Amino acid sequence: MTYNSLASFAVIKDRGQARIAYAFDKFDEKGNLIESNKRGNYVAMTKEEKTAINTLEELVTKRMNEDNAE
Repeated sequence: MTYNSLASFAVIKDRGQARIAYAFDKFDEKGNLIESNKRGNYVAMTKEEKTAINTLEELVTKRMNEDNAE
């Protein structure tokens, strides 16, 4: 049995679509690293994905526009 651990992800606007890119590491059942920095991406298609992306964009925009934002 193996376990995938999400290392990073990003939402990229690509030709009017939201593309989700991600990187992850793969571990065995003992916690040993099998593969590092595996990557994938896909276009967000579901309502759940699109809602989550919109929520993140709103939170980032709010933080960006706060008085103490740097």
